[in-house]
Amino acid sequence: MPEEDTIFSASPLLPAEHAESTVIKSKRMGFILFFIQSLVKNFDLSALSIFAIHL
Repeated sequence: MPEEDTIFSASPLLPAEHAESTVIKSKRMGFILFFIQSLVKNFDLSALSIFAIHL
């Protein structure tokens, strides 16, 4: 099927690079979640809602 070949060849990332970028994204998400948790612990919810509005 030529359509599938087009999809695969159009993908800019090799599988290894894609896996590496996924790991980086998951680490970044973990850091963001940790940052939000520390905000909740250190500040009240109004400060957190102000922070969320600026995202």
